[in-house]
Amino acid sequence: MLKNLENIKNIGVEKLFDDKYEVPIYQRNYAWKSKQIEQLMDDVLDIKEISESNYYIGTLIVNKRGDVYEVVDGQQRLTTIFLIMLYLGMKIDEVLRFEAREKSNHILRELYSSQKKDEIVKGDDHEISIGYETVHKLFDNKGIDKDTFKEKLKKVRIVRVQVPINVDLNHYFEIMNTRGEQLELHEIAKSKFLEKLSDKDKVVASLIWESCMNMNSYIHMNMNSKHKSIILTEDRDEFADGIESFDTLVAKLEAKEEDNGTFSLGDFFNNPEEYKKKKEDGSIYEDEDRGSKRFESIIGFPQFLLHVNAVMNNEDENESSLDDKRLLVILKPRWETPETTKEYIFNLLKYRLLFDKYIIKRDKKLTEEGKWSLMRSKKYSKKNSVYYAGTFNDSQIDDETLNEKYDSIQIAKNYLTLQSALRITYTSPKMMHWITVILHACGERKTDVNSLLTELENYAVSKVKKSRYGDKTNWFDYQRIVFSYLDYVLYRDGYSYEGKEYIRKQPDFEFQFRSSIEHFYPQHPVNKPVCPNEILNDFGNLALITISGNSKISNLDPVSKKNTYNNVIEQSLKLKIMAELVGNDSESWIDNASGDNNIAKKHGQEMFKILDCEIADH
Repeated sequence: MLKNLENIKNIGVEKLFDDKYEVPIYQRNYAWKSKQIEQLMDDVLDIKEISESNYYIGTLIVNKRGDVYEVVDGQQRLTTIFLIMLYLGMKIDEVLRFEAREKSNHILRELYSSQKKDEIVKGDDHEISIGYETVHKLFDNKGIDKDTFKEKLKKVRIVRVQVPINVDLNHYFEIMNTRGEQLELHEIAKSKFLEKLSDKDKVVASLIWESCMNMNSYIHMNMNSKHKSIILTEDRDEFADGIESFDTLVAKLEAKEEDNGTFSLGDFFNNPEEYKKKKEDGSIYEDEDRGSKRFESIIGFPQFLLHVNAVMNNEDENESSLDDKRLLVILKPRWETPETTKEYIFNLLKYRLLFDKYIIKRDKKLTEEGKWSLMRSKKYSKKNSVYYAGTFNDSQIDDETLNEKYDSIQIAKNYLTLQSALRITYTSPKMMHWITVILHACGERKTDVNSLLTELENYAVSKVKKSRYGDKTNWFDYQRIVFSYLDYVLYRDGYSYEGKEYIRKQPDFEFQFRSSIEHFYPQHPVNKPVCPNEILNDFGNLALITISGNSKISNLDPVSKKNTYNNVIEQSLKLKIMAELVGNDSESWIDNASGDNNIAKKHGQEMFKILDCEIADH
């Protein structure tokens, strides 16, 4: 699609409405709700005060008719920006209209001209009115300063792409909606990289890029069988011998093409979708049916591009380095010359292989929602296909060999579990710097499980230490990493207290997406004494669980929680210990509130000791 698009421009939002726009009738109505509008506003608010002259907020695809731009894709974002600028009172003319939707146009005209905009939309259930009122409420509820937001908005840019002349827009729009296709920033980045290369190198760079794009399958499943046989080993998880750079990869592919006239890199570049289907036996990919829908990546392709860049820069943790809204700004130095381009493209393939092998995925083979997995591909001895085994151990080994490798398998389990703990803690892709840490270690050939686990534990402990957990007095001040890493250590080592084992080493436990801090003894108990403040917000009375779990048990006393919602108790190893400590008497939890013998306080002190030891050891 990209090679047929022309006139790609990046435009400052302030200048965006110097032109006129019309939303055609085949587009759906304006449909953004509070969640999407708030996310866009948060993206603007995230802009730092300095050095942020190019903050890209998305893509707008248009078709120019005379002096009007017909909106093909991106109208939800365009309309939202327009409503925000109207609310802020920024200078803006009547430059947005909807084809054959007079009510929408009438509301917009009223908003243009009236000094009492809030009265126009109040109580109106039309989508434009609701959108404007949502903007107003978000500014009020978040306490956003209008002047500050205006200044940040001036730094926002949007990529506007004009489709080719005489394109069938109805068909074009239908394809984008049914296939989910739209011009993304990473597609623009791809075009920038390819511009710097010779025709021969473009073919190989495009092959690598297209193979890396689908993050939800192992990379070998995205390659034609003959390409993968040249580029990868038989297990499909490492480079074949002799491939050490982009140029050596090109040379290998060229040599194979000269030896075998049945396939051509030129054919691939001219018609990649058709060529992907061509294999000597007429099938597509040898493992596609078995694997392509089985695995789910924990990050998307734009984030992966940024992780590769961060590894190459060997830079300190920086939130903006993984901000996909700034993808083009961040990657620009990588396409400055043919040499920098080839270096980045080769590293894209290198780190994708390492990502597949050493970063967890969700495996949906056994359950619909999937389980955390860490696997590599391996070739069957007598078949021309692969299966999946543990990255650090072969799942098909016999019991005797399993006993010999027990220690390394335990470490591998810890490595997988700590990755899952970090994944559920740092849910924003911008905060997943631990992935960069692992990829960097792998790039330095530190791929044994002991080295990788040490790198990951060092990273996690540094975040726990930085949280200053020992200084907190309010429950909402504790960072999630403190709870997650503590549960990991309890999983890794088990936990015994005064001769009793509460958690065995490596129990049957899997991290879930938890974001709600639960008071074990509740803030507002039903038919029970009120918890003293010195216990209520003590770390010993807190655990991290899912939001849905918290809503079920929030006001129940500890024993009722334990007896009624064991599935929620199982979400946290710390919470399991608390449930054992309380026994069958909820009020015992708050006895001796001011003394050193209080159960909750003792538990909190014990958990802090564990974290203190981790910091001392790392």
